[in-house]
Amino acid sequence: LRERTAELQSQLLEQEAAGENKRQTEADLAQLAEQQRATAQDLQNLEEKLQQQVKNQAEAEPTPAADALRDTLDEAREAELAGKMEEAASNIEQKHLGEASRTQQDVLKKMQELSATLEQRRTRDDETLVKKLEQAAGEMESLAQRQQQLQDQLQQAGAMPEGAQKEEALQKLRQE
Repeated sequence: LRERTAELQSQLLEQEAAGENKRQTEADLAQLAEQQRATAQDLQNLEEKLQQQVKNQAEAEPTPAADALRDTLDEAREAELAGKMEEAASNIEQKHLGEASRTQQDVLKKMQELSATLEQRRTRDDETLVKKLEQAAGEMESLAQRQQQLQDQLQQAGAMPEGAQKEEALQKLRQE
């Protein structure tokens, strides 16, 4: 939309300079403003959908991913991106195309920042998860080794001749 706004701004300026008929350009501007409004509405719908997902996740079991999504959603709402998109649409309708383009650029920049933030948090969450999995794998390995030791000791005790020494070895294994 930002690129199309700049293109139409250029066309409008050229037509004004040449004294040409601007009907097609004005129709294009009206269509562009409508597309900008539709994009703003899409963003509002996305924010509502994400808010519902965050709410559902918080009711179930909070996760780092849900926390990241909630934080990003809060930041997007604080930046009033949908409102700025609406502002850009109004500027397009009023033929304030330079201002519309700047607003669109600001919105695009903020959306890219939010996307990068989410990606960074996801990467950190993935790294944390990998560390936890590695730790759990180490603990499982340790438990497996201990289980093997107990099994070996049990076999050794089972191979002992009947008597007090065998009972003592079995009792010791029961306690472990």
